[in-house]
Amino acid sequence: MRSGLFPQNNLFLKPLTLRYHYTPQNSNSWRHSPTHLLPTLSLIFPLNLSPSSHLHRLLHGTPLPTTTTTTTKHQNLHNNSLLNILHQIHHHQLPLQTLHCTASHLHSPRRLPLRPPIPILAIVGPSGAGKSTLLDILAAKTSPTSGSLLLNSSPLLPSVFRKISAYVPQHDACLPLLTVSETFAFSATLLNPKNPNISSIVSSLLSELRLTHLAHTRLAHGLSGGELRRVSIGLSLLNDPGVLILDEPTSGLDSASAFNVIHTLRSVADSRHRTVILSIHQPSFKILSTIDRILLLSKGAVVHHGAVSSLEEFLLSKGKTVPQQLNALEYAMEILDQIQDIEPKPKTSSPPPPPPSEITTSFSIRYKSSRIHEILTLYTRETSSGVYRLSSYLIANTLVFMPYLLAIAVLYSVSVYFLVGLCSTWLAFAYFVLVIWVIVLMANSFVLFLSSFAPNYIAGTSLLTILLGCFFLFSGYFISTESLPKYWLFMHYLSMYKYALDALLINEYSCLVSKCLIWFDDNKTCMVSGRDVLEKRGLHGGQRWKNISILIGFFVFYRVLWWLVLIRRVSRSKK
Repeated sequence: MRSGLFPQNNLFLKPLTLRYHYTPQNSNSWRHSPTHLLPTLSLIFPLNLSPSSHLHRLLHGTPLPTTTTTTTKHQNLHNNSLLNILHQIHHHQLPLQTLHCTASHLHSPRRLPLRPPIPILAIVGPSGAGKSTLLDILAAKTSPTSGSLLLNSSPLLPSVFRKISAYVPQHDACLPLLTVSETFAFSATLLNPKNPNISSIVSSLLSELRLTHLAHTRLAHGLSGGELRRVSIGLSLLNDPGVLILDEPTSGLDSASAFNVIHTLRSVADSRHRTVILSIHQPSFKILSTIDRILLLSKGAVVHHGAVSSLEEFLLSKGKTVPQQLNALEYAMEILDQIQDIEPKPKTSSPPPPPPSEITTSFSIRYKSSRIHEILTLYTRETSSGVYRLSSYLIANTLVFMPYLLAIAVLYSVSVYFLVGLCSTWLAFAYFVLVIWVIVLMANSFVLFLSSFAPNYIAGTSLLTILLGCFFLFSGYFISTESLPKYWLFMHYLSMYKYALDALLINEYSCLVSKCLIWFDDNKTCMVSGRDVLEKRGLHGGQRWKNISILIGFFVFYRVLWWLVLIRRVSRSKK
């Protein structure tokens, strides 16, 4: 991948596997090609170096023939192996499509891993420097307002880039009741249900992340912040991405845990030959020693990009000497404003962006995260990565909640129905349980719908309280339908409580149709019977299943609205 920030570095070079086909009867020519599509397919050679006839010598470190035409700049590389050449020279890229070479002494296919030029790139800078925004752009989650993002010299397609990369957000989103091994196994099964080697993949991943001793520990108990962060990294590695992008992986961790996380990323980059791009606020000296290159940002601008060792030279060129008690990066962070003043400002012909027409300041206090919002965060991450489809999540969520809510309805009905002394027939009790079950199903759909677009737990709870209060007020329990103004009648028919209340009234007073409820004149004159109560509400026994059908309709309606909001939410996260 190349952009204006990385003009001379192929950051996203995935390990290249070369397959050789040998035909000894007619020819000693070997043809090799990539075994699968890669994010970047570039083989890097010195200028004027022909790989056609001497690739097998480079593989074994034998000297290049002196007849090869090379420039003086590259003559000192004749005795180096191919991997050394790739490590030293990365300024010229030749697209690799099909390559021939003479290799008569090789008798079996070989795999040649090509290590990326930059295993770990750290985007550093103070808060508000633009680190997370840049990562979102690199991960194809946000589109830049100007300029372009290129992958292999072509415009970056988010759908393609998501297949070759993985994004680890700043906040961990995992199922807390699962163990570490169950978390990996569950995600691996979702990614590839037919893979028979899931257990071995999980074991290998646990060993790689140094989590074997915590394999059977639940995420909600017994894991530190650094260990939980390594679990999040492991979930992203299950798909074996070519590029791993992490937003503030050391945020909220102590120095030891932060170093363990970065050390794990270093091991992953070295063992898997992958590129790791991460943002970090202010790395310590130990963390800085594990990073290959840094991109120093301030106020959305690039201050320095290069190897860690070159930062001190950069500061010296600006007339700044690093004090002995500080490392170069810490000192650079302290004097960013001075460095930016020295840096020449780029000239542009485009006018500056217009000032915002409106400034909105929002204050929110979040004391406790809602369980629904935690699940939505996990869901958005997994569906954006293509782990499962939206329809699969919707169906699974509904099937899981239905028996659970049925159990709640039964427990509530058993404890309330006979205690209050309602109609003492088993059919009436069964209908009561059914009504309560449909009510909680409808309420579940309504809460899921609101939580899907509410920005946080506090806003969602406030909105839910307001709407439920309005529905209950217009249900007919406090104010009769005849007393409502005509312009508020629509709220009466939109109220979920109206149909639930009508269903329960029919169920109870159908048993009391002939029974007098209020007597007058020493029990000689019946003032109110069960039939009178139903007629006052405009109800009769034939509406028993009509109200159930309307409640089920509300359940389906809010489920569909929830589905539509999730579609919008996932589509925005993929942009």
